[in-house]
Amino acid sequence: MNGRDEQELPLAQPLTPREQEILYCLGDEMSNRQIAEHLIVSVNTVKWYTRQIYNKLGVDNRGDAVKRARSLGLLPDDRASTIRHNLPVAQTPFVGREQELATLAKLIADPQVRIITLVGPGGIGKTRLAIEAARRELHLQSHFPDGVFFVNLTPLDSAREIATTLATALNFHFQVAESNSRTEAQQISDYLKEKQMLLVMDNFEHLLDGRTFLMEIRAHAPGIKLCVTSRERLQLREEQLFPLKGLEIPEAKDSEERLISDYAAARLFLNVSKRTLPDFELLPGDAEQLERICRLVEGMPLGLELAASWVGLLSLSDIAVEIEKSLSLLATEHHDVPERHRSMQATLDASWRNLYPDQQLGFQELTVFRGGFTRSAALEVAGTTLPLLVTLVNKSWITYAREKDRFNIHELLRQFGAEKLSANPIYEQDVRGRHSAYFCAYLKNREAAQSGPRQLDVALELKGEIENIQAAWRQAANNGDNALLAQGLNCLCHFYNWEGRKTDGRNACHLAADGLSRLQAEKRADDPERLALWSLVLAWESDFVNEGAQREKLLTKSQKILDRVAQTGRDIRSEQAFLFLAKAYAASNKGFEESIQFCMHARELFRELGDRWSEAKALDFMGNRYVFQGAFDKARESLRLSLEIRRQLGDTHGIGDTTINLGLVYQHQGNYEEAET
Repeated sequence: MNGRDEQELPLAQPLTPREQEILYCLGDEMSNRQIAEHLIVSVNTVKWYTRQIYNKLGVDNRGDAVKRARSLGLLPDDRASTIRHNLPVAQTPFVGREQELATLAKLIADPQVRIITLVGPGGIGKTRLAIEAARRELHLQSHFPDGVFFVNLTPLDSAREIATTLATALNFHFQVAESNSRTEAQQISDYLKEKQMLLVMDNFEHLLDGRTFLMEIRAHAPGIKLCVTSRERLQLREEQLFPLKGLEIPEAKDSEERLISDYAAARLFLNVSKRTLPDFELLPGDAEQLERICRLVEGMPLGLELAASWVGLLSLSDIAVEIEKSLSLLATEHHDVPERHRSMQATLDASWRNLYPDQQLGFQELTVFRGGFTRSAALEVAGTTLPLLVTLVNKSWITYAREKDRFNIHELLRQFGAEKLSANPIYEQDVRGRHSAYFCAYLKNREAAQSGPRQLDVALELKGEIENIQAAWRQAANNGDNALLAQGLNCLCHFYNWEGRKTDGRNACHLAADGLSRLQAEKRADDPERLALWSLVLAWESDFVNEGAQREKLLTKSQKILDRVAQTGRDIRSEQAFLFLAKAYAASNKGFEESIQFCMHARELFRELGDRWSEAKALDFMGNRYVFQGAFDKARESLRLSLEIRRQLGDTHGIGDTTINLGLVYQHQGNYEEAET
């Protein structure tokens, strides 16, 4: 089979990203041990992947594998030395990004795409990815026979210097004769007119006035492909944006079978750690801490490299803790690292200076959000208009996920902005107060829907905003703000019950109870509303406690506080009804009669108040208690009434629970046909 035949037969199965990485190592003539050290895997793992590659390529040795891969375009042709280039030599191995490289290769090969802008925040790896993509293009002589060139724009102070910097990279000499009236930009544009080149224009964000020069090249030199890296998009109609995110990090939903070294972010950290400490190995428990670090920096390569530089002095757990505190740990004294990349602070400071004061202030306010935010939330909490959001997206300070219609802030950028915001404590408290008020009202607005047909939708909405909700709740609890806590308490606790998140529910109630008790002590006067809420919080907390004695203690304290409220003349029926039901739950393991009595009292109060959902819950619980006592007729009647209410409300979740319980009653009575129905 000749090379032409091989090229016409595609692979039956595509190579995985890890197989592609190992194939590149084979092409670079690395030994199995060198590949293992580079990828932080065992030699046996390398051998296993190599056999997989052989099977997919239909070969049985390294030489044929490399030859076959080159014929298919999976590896660069070894004739690359004939192509002119000035690409910098990589000081460290390139890790991951196989999917991004594959997508970039398609864009670079597409004649309809003339300008590609790799855009993202400082430290995300734009330059390294662009160089690696260009290095791989070197070997495809048909694309850019006149060369692949890297143009470092970082040192430039003015867009007027771009032309001369490009000329230096191309080794082009300007004509200086007096008879020559063409500008330097025109001369370089004329020179490129007949060329087929790939130009990597690196770090363009501070030279945006130079866009006109890029447009001239595009207009006069159709064979030139521009690959631009920038923290801000160029705002050209023809630019093909290529937003860059962090390296792949472990996610909670990922299979436990995957090793930590299967993730590119972890491999980069381990590579740098090996350079810092040659005998570095993960200790027991380190894999979990490495996952934590990867998530904290969200896979940002610069953040990972700076964090890994501390492995000789700090444990991985300590590194994670320090990153959570501030950005100050993410710094290095290495002199071969560009000054702007010697610390996370310096990297972000450089971008910060490119924002106008109102843009800086707007971003600071947005850092109070956790887990992203919607456009309406940004407007309500921070007064952020759509034009400002667009600007911050374009400048890589925030990102927009269209599939979720949601904006996000990289965690390291959020920390940076939050530190700026904290410099003005009074203003920070004002912004956090607005955030807390917004999300406590958000909870209140969804409370009623939790008992009806939209309950699943509401649960998903709350789940999507839970990080913001928890931050808002902490703020309200720390301030002992009973008005905000009262707005959100029932909805939040119902959600935690729905999700089975008992620890989160208990923590939320404990925070609120602490804040309310502290404020009550400071005021030294009984506020009926605050006391009633405190009682309700303690009753809710008992619902998230498994240990009987602790539950009894909470309920006793709740009742004592509520009795104080009753002495003020305030209507306590709502809180007392909930407390009765909580006592019924608590008494279910002690005595049937006591539990039923509490349940009946709760049901009567709920009926008086018109709280039909809670009445249905009381009836359902009564039905269950009757089942355990063998009083099946009473159980069936209680459950029938509960089911009737839940059907009227459209409480799908409750209908399911009560229907199951009714089925058990019929089963106990020997009515199997009705039970099955």
